[in-house]
Amino acid sequence: MVLGPFPSDYATDGDGFAPPMLGGTEGVKYFHIGPTTSGALAFTLPAGATIIGFDLDVQTTFDGSPTLSVGTTGSAAAYLSAASVLGTAGPVFSTAWVTLNKWFTKLTSPTPITVTVAGGPTVGSAWIACRYVLR
Repeated sequence: MVLGPFPSDYATDGDGFAPPMLGGTEGVKYFHIGPTTSGALAFTLPAGATIIGFDLDVQTTFDGSPTLSVGTTGSAAAYLSAASVLGTAGPVFSTAWVTLNKWFTKLTSPTPITVTVAGGPTVGSAWIACRYVLR
C-alpha cells in the first residue's frame, strides 16, 4: 500500500500548532527557554484542554542559581514556582510539577502559559513541552 504525500496545508491554532482531535488524542505545545526568558508567552492552551503533563529538557545548563516558574498571565507561578530545575542537563523531573494539583482539570477558557527564568543566568538553553487532551 502506498500512502500519499503528507499534506502541506493543515489546520493550525494561533500558535502554529496542529490541534489534537477530540476524544483523547494528545496534543503537545513546546517553547524554547533561554537565560533572558522572563514572563514570556510560551503558548496558549485552548478552552477544553486538560493538562496531562509538562516535560523539560535542559540542553545547555544555566549558570548561576537559576529558577524556573511556569504559570499564566494571571499567576506567573500557577504550575511551577521558582524551581531550581535548570542547573542539570538532560530531561528534568521535578515533584514540584505535580504538587500544585493543577493537572487533569479542564480549562474553561483559552489559557496563556507563561515562562520565567530568574536568578540572572547569562547562558543556558532548554525546551519545555506541555502535553494535553481535549475532552
